[in-house]
Amino acid sequence: RTNLDLKVVWGLTDMTKKAMVQRAIQCISGLTLPKIRTSPDLLSKDDNESRDYAMQVLLDIGQRLTFVEAPVTSNRIKSTVISTGAKICVIDYLQRMMPDVIEEGSNKTAHMDHCLGGLLQLSQQQDCSVIMISSTPKRIDPKTRIMDCFRDTGGAAFDADIIYFGENNEDSKSAEVAGCKTVTWHCEKHREGITHISANFDGSVMRYVDGITYE
Repeated sequence: RTNLDLKVVWGLTDMTKKAMVQRAIQCISGLTLPKIRTSPDLLSKDDNESRDYAMQVLLDIGQRLTFVEAPVTSNRIKSTVISTGAKICVIDYLQRMMPDVIEEGSNKTAHMDHCLGGLLQLSQQQDCSVIMISSTPKRIDPKTRIMDCFRDTGGAAFDADIIYFGENNEDSKSAEVAGCKTVTWHCEKHREGITHISANFDGSVMRYVDGITYE
């Protein structure tokens, strides 16, 4: 929020702009979605102040954040990055991106290779950091998770500078915290060093409430 020159492009392949804004309000305000949707007259003073603060933060950020809604393609992302001068691009999420042109007989792997090629070119030509969020199987084997998660997008594992996998720790004692679940982010690749993260995620307000890093 303090960097007034930093602009971001966010590709939304799986949710609407409205849904994304609601999640952001939850995260910043610490209020649950039912409270956010409640009339101000029925909320406490503290809740109203928290919601008003979140709205003001979003207004400030919104001047430098541009959403690209589905269909999200490499060309649409690239043109938006160039027109806004964005230095960060987020794709949420990768498997739902669409190729700019669907050739007859092409498959999912070809589609993903096209999208990844476009994003890599964007990063290199526009000096823009690209963050790609990918879907993963619910249960993955640590020995094969890169192959399992990038079975249609092998290029991502090769070209990425950093790769993290998020895993729910349902048996962890920390998961017993009311309304929270423990998520461990395993670092599979990092060109400047390996660091893992374990954090408690509160789904009711869509944010991490605490966490630790470890080697």
